[in-house]
Amino acid sequence: QQEAGGYEEWITFLGQKEAIPVKSGQTESVAAITPAIGTGVLSGGISTADGSSLYSEDAWPLVALISSDGRLAAFGFVFPDAGSLTGAKYKIGNLAAGTYTAVAIAGGFSPQSVIVKIGAGATANSFVLTKGSSVSGKVKNAAGSPVNGATVRIKGAAIDKNVVTNSEGYYLIDGLSPGKVSLTASAQGYIAT
Repeated sequence: QQEAGGYEEWITFLGQKEAIPVKSGQTESVAAITPAIGTGVLSGGISTADGSSLYSEDAWPLVALISSDGRLAAFGFVFPDAGSLTGAKYKIGNLAAGTYTAVAIAGGFSPQSVIVKIGAGATANSFVLTKGSSVSGKVKNAAGSPVNGATVRIKGAAIDKNVVTNSEGYYLIDGLSPGKVSLTASAQGYIAT
């Protein structure tokens, strides 16, 4: 039940919004949104510059498409070529025509992005990922005990990200692009020294 007045409820599905008018005292059932499906296809390969594996036990590579208004338009996990963990192919179909930013992501590698124009039919784009740098460490209090849940902020020209320490005070930030960064740690009840 809504209070008196005009309302619109918004439902979002992969970047599509649909307005549902709701009047005072009215209950509205909403059918699933049918996304606009196009005939475009983006496909290609992903490989590593140094021949290392794209896969780890907790991270599989993926390709994401970001629309021109900054919304996630589509994504697809990348599966290995037969017998290979250093090369893979991807294919994302049913794409509406338009300009997107395609981003390839794999744990331990620097993300790579490219602008792609999707039309009817197939568009090809391949990525070669390079190992990123990493920063790791341990946050301790003045007595030398680990600080669980501390926020570690890394900031540089290509990154501004926060991570949280585990129960032993450790943190890891990987997939970094080369360059200068600054690190700061903070935790409730502590003063940084």
